[in-house]
Amino acid sequence: LLLGGGATMLQFARALREITRRITVITPTYPIALELSSNPLIEIVLLPGSFEPQERMVCGPETIRAVERYRAPVVLIGASGVNRDGISEAMLGVGEVYSAMLASAGRSYVLADHSKFEKRALVLLTGWHSELSLITDREPGPELAAALRRNGAGLLLPEERSALKA
Repeated sequence: LLLGGGATMLQFARALREITRRITVITPTYPIALELSSNPLIEIVLLPGSFEPQERMVCGPETIRAVERYRAPVVLIGASGVNRDGISEAMLGVGEVYSAMLASAGRSYVLADHSKFEKRALVLLTGWHSELSLITDREPGPELAAALRRNGAGLLLPEERSALKA
């Protein structure tokens, strides 16, 4: 599992640390690694790179080279914006790392609440496609929902309320 950073991903890591089977988590984010470290069943691979203090993660060419060495079956990241064009990130260095993570994954998930809907940030990470799913707290508006359907992207909501392919 390749796991990104940010406040939403930290909440996910808090839930993930309760897992009762062995998994390997690769992350560029120090707080995520620290959060997961309390579970001895989780092997943590912390990526190298230049530390970005605002996001508390590593970025840069060394991080991207390290990501490219791995082929994780699943990548889970947050996003600054989610709109009809795809998912985007406000910080350039973080966006480059997330783009590399998405390129190395078998299946990708973006975890973003409704406050990110219809927003576009600096770096467009990827457009919607069949190997990408949005995990969110409420149904998106018509424009975003249509883009997800048109491109075969999944939508996962609490209690499986989604009418779209997951």
